[in-house]
Amino acid sequence: MPLCWIVVAPHRLCSQASADGEAIFNSSCSGCHGSEGTGGRGPSLRGELRVGNQASDIQKVLQNGIPGTGMPKFDFDEDDLRAVVSYVQS
Repeated sequence: MPLCWIVVAPHRLCSQASADGEAIFNSSCSGCHGSEGTGGRGPSLRGELRVGNQASDIQKVLQNGIPGTGMPKFDFDEDDLRAVVSYVQS
């Protein structure tokens, strides 16, 4: 495997996941959390999240929602889930 593949490929994969995550966020999350994730009807997603900032914390919220709030659960496939979590953490 050429060295450039080793060096360049991970960046491309991260860039693609980030672009996918942004698109998913814009279509599924920005209506409540704002286009920049700074809040609106839903809370800001910048800084410390009340549910935790680890990927597993965010995944749990996306998969289960938060009962008693306006946060619904989402049925993202694994790739989309990872992409949107990565975008929220960026």
